[in-house]
Amino acid sequence: MSTFFKTVIGPIIVALIVIGAQFIIQPLMQQRITAQTELWLQKKQVYIKTIELIDKRFDSMKFKDSEPIQNSPTTDEINNVYRQLLFFCDNGEILTDFHKFMDFSIEGYCSPANRGNFIKLLREDLGKSKLSIVDEKIPYFREHSRK
Repeated sequence: MSTFFKTVIGPIIVALIVIGAQFIIQPLMQQRITAQTELWLQKKQVYIKTIELIDKRFDSMKFKDSEPIQNSPTTDEINNVYRQLLFFCDNGEILTDFHKFMDFSIEGYCSPANRGNFIKLLREDLGKSKLSIVDEKIPYFREHSRK
């Protein structure tokens, strides 16, 4: 009976396990990978919107010798992005910093260095490596800077 098990029953059991893995476990793993990819892509889109809104905030500020080039972000725009951040970000510092950027009563927080640091936080939350440049060297281009 031992030989029968080794030559017939054993291989059948192994074949059933392999087939089960191919038709049950592999699709489940693929579903999980697809779901994680979709979540990452949605998160990235939210972070791009967040940076765009912070850039709009910068454009609404008066810099050294230039006037604002567009209106400040609206309350609806700010709240919309904040709600999306609540769902997608894993780092609470992102929420805190976003609030500081959008709080017009906080003097001096909107600086190139803080913007660069914020972008680094977003990249890290997406699982990207840290940027190897200094925070204030992450450029911000304004319309008047092309003249």
